[in-house]
Amino acid sequence: MQLWMESGMKIRIALERCKGHQACVRSAPELFFIGEDGFARLRAGEDVAPEQAENALLAYDNCPEFAIEIVP
Repeated sequence: MQLWMESGMKIRIALERCKGHQACVRSAPELFFIGEDGFARLRAGEDVAPEQAENALLAYDNCPEFAIEIVP
């Protein structure tokens, strides 16, 4: 995991699994927002800055629908 945090990672949202619980927004508001349809969206694309990696992993861990995907 430390290697990801140093070299960067990518995140994705599996929209077919997102139910709009907003746990990702509470965990990492700098990475996620809720769209007009009530479902999660990425603020700035898939790339996660190293300083945001910990919050990306927190959002991943807290998504009750497993809709957040971490890609090394």
